[in-house]
Amino acid sequence: MQRAGVKTSGVTADVHVEIVRTDEKRLRIGKLGVQLHPGVSGEAVAALERCTSIFEDYCIVTQSVRKGIDVEVHVEREPARATA
Repeated sequence: MQRAGVKTSGVTADVHVEIVRTDEKRLRIGKLGVQLHPGVSGEAVAALERCTSIFEDYCIVTQSVRKGIDVEVHVEREPARATA
């Protein structure tokens, strides 16, 4: 919206998370539903509609999650602490 010159008073979001169980009965996030609430004035509605039409293609988060984010997990054991 900044690139299109749309002035906002901020953006808030509501996110609904759907938790599902795998075949192995483990909990996972099955779906995310996101409702965005941009604060725009009445004269900016047309520009907002244009931005909305191209938003998903350029949204870093949406596209990264849809295509899967590579996750690396490392577990490093802390050395045992001496007890008094």
